[in-house]
This record gives sequence, C-alpha cells and structure tokens, in this order.
Amino acid sequence: MTLKQVIRFLYFSLLIFFPAEWSALTKNSPLISAVHLNSWVLIFAEKNTAQANEFADKLRQVSVSVGLTVGKPEMVMLKNDSTNSYLEAIKVVIQLLDLFLTDHDYLLF
Repeated sequence: MTLKQVIRFLYFSLLIFFPAEWSALTKNSPLISAVHLNSWVLIFAEKNTAQANEFADKLRQVSVSVGLTVGKPEMVMLKNDSTNSYLEAIKVVIQLLDLFLTDHDYLLF
C-alpha cells in the first residue's frame, strides 16, 4: 500500500507519495496562511547550546522563503537534559503565559 498526502500552498498543491523527500519542492513556496512566531521559547540542555543556537538561526533563515516571520526566541538553558528539568521549565513558561493572559485579558476583546 502506497501512502500519499496532498500539501497545499498559496499558489499550488503537491501530491506526495511516501517515502518522499519533498523539502526541495516546497522550500520556496509561500504558505496559504502563516502563523508568525514573534514570541516563542526554545528550551535546551546546556550541552546542546550550539545546536539550539544553530536551530534558531536556521529557522529564522528558512522561514522567510515561505512567508513566515520568526523572531528571536527566549532561550531557556537547562543544567541537564533530564525529563524533570524539561517539565519544570515548561511549567514556568506556562505560568508566565497564564500570568500574562490573566493580567492582559482585556487584549482578547
């Protein structure tokens, strides 16, 4: 059984059969609707600092070609890569988001 997927862009659609390498076909195609990442968080272990910086830089570079704006992330470096470290960092981010939304709920109307 061959798996297939339709990928829709602003000006055209692609029918992809799996397995496929479709990144070359889509890397310069504008998205139908882009959700810009102006404020986002990147959580990473200290030992992966170089990779986290490279990821953030590459994401900002390639996003332009598909019509997406990616701002600089809030970088959250963990001392280790344990599951608990990630969970605690995510809890803090969620609490900050909740605090922001609660204090600024008038912005939602």
